[in-house]
Amino acid sequence: MSLDNQGLKQQHEAILESICTYETVQVTTDSVEYVDMIYISGLQINKTYAFTKIPTSNEYDEFWKAIWTENICYIVLFEDIHTKDKSDVKLYWPTEGKNVYGDVTVQCTTSEDHHLFNHNKFTIQFKNKSRQIEQLHFRLESDDGFYLFSLNYVNFFQKMSKIPHSCESPILVHSSSGMRGVGFVLLCDMSLRTATKDGAVDVMANLKNLTQYTSELMVDFDHYVAAHTVIADCLRYIDTTIKCNEFDVNKEKLFDKAEIQKHLHYLQDTEWLDRIKYDDDERYAQAIRPDELLPAPCTSGDADSLLKRFKIVKVYGFKTQKKFIVLYEPKGRPLCELLNLVQDESVAAIVTLNKEIFLWPNENHPVIEINRDVKLEHQMTRLLKSCDWITVKVTTATATQIVEVIYLKNLLTPIPSLPKAENFINFVHESDEIFKNVEMVLIAEGGNLTTSGLYIALTYVIQKIKTKGIYDICGSVRMLRRHSENFVVNKKHYVFLVEAAHNYLKEFSLYEKR
Repeated sequence: MSLDNQGLKQQHEAILESICTYETVQVTTDSVEYVDMIYISGLQINKTYAFTKIPTSNEYDEFWKAIWTENICYIVLFEDIHTKDKSDVKLYWPTEGKNVYGDVTVQCTTSEDHHLFNHNKFTIQFKNKSRQIEQLHFRLESDDGFYLFSLNYVNFFQKMSKIPHSCESPILVHSSSGMRGVGFVLLCDMSLRTATKDGAVDVMANLKNLTQYTSELMVDFDHYVAAHTVIADCLRYIDTTIKCNEFDVNKEKLFDKAEIQKHLHYLQDTEWLDRIKYDDDERYAQAIRPDELLPAPCTSGDADSLLKRFKIVKVYGFKTQKKFIVLYEPKGRPLCELLNLVQDESVAAIVTLNKEIFLWPNENHPVIEINRDVKLEHQMTRLLKSCDWITVKVTTATATQIVEVIYLKNLLTPIPSLPKAENFINFVHESDEIFKNVEMVLIAEGGNLTTSGLYIALTYVIQKIKTKGIYDICGSVRMLRRHSENFVVNKKHYVFLVEAAHNYLKEFSLYEKR
């Protein structure tokens, strides 16, 4: 409500104005600065946090000497800025074994990989003394999309909020985005701790207190809103994941009715959080285009004008190599319009989910000449268990491109009907294997986005099972509906996802045992 009626905007502007009314402490880049924790109840813990910049390679010795001298036992590294999908942060710690930094020896003892963050533990030794150090390393990769999506931060901040406060051993925080990132981390952590201890949250007061240390800890309006959503999400969060190594293959159902109802209630309770948009979302925001399709020559050109002739949703934001474009497949339109979209969006694979498919060359008709400059040539057809797979060479006046095309057997009709869960998950798995090296996939959908939503959700579930060893339907549903509310819309669809994923988990677990 505060967001809708500009209340948060007014709060943020009031803090900006107050910064000018007092002189802030100037932060020196070479030193460690401290922040006190003040609870709503009035309790104050001095030197609860410390913040400093991330050390460069020639500052490692000095950094670890400061860690020892200042009695730091917990380090929080908030990495949220990347260049071309590569981290800008140099590893100032050993990932295995030990490294010597001047007079300090640091040995990595354990490293646990969590969703979007790592929990590292070290033994640090100076002369004949040693102690334990822990590091939480949050790493939001640039292709994760929806940079400020609150669900991305829940597990990290819940973990951080369990670090004990002590004036004798402050929590060191630093960020790849500088002081703004430090301010965001401190604001979220402070607010969550007051929510737990005092049963109340005052984000505005916490940010105002932070800016009295230095105005550089002031966050922009998007991060101010995001702090509210992260706190709200953390307080509502329920763990709906299943660890694959704990999965019972003999279990008849993945979740009982009560658990399903609990998940659905959670999804309903967080729906408003997933609808909030930020300025940083613009390059990932859904791009729904007009239904009207205009005739167009089959030439490459203005990509935006091509997209305007299609009704599409772009789906980025999953921690996988693939990105998706979902197309409401136009009926009766020339194939050349699709080829323009394929070329301008660098599409290397097409998935068709309805009967009204475009005409592709096949073994009986190996060549289709659309016009003098554009030709499609059949390369190969493979008949798989759940789908047909066609490889097509597309030749235009300016380029030649290979496109992989697959379509589901027993294709769905445009009405809201669902295939068998077992068949559909087999299709998703087979297509995922086919497209494992593909970056952009076009999904041709003839219905109301439901089937494509199920396809993308299950693709994400499979990737998470393979890479993280965990199963998470709720997380994929929440990420999907950030793009369009038509993705996975009711109980029937959620139950379908659970059943399909259950089939895959059984096969995956049996394969792992073999």
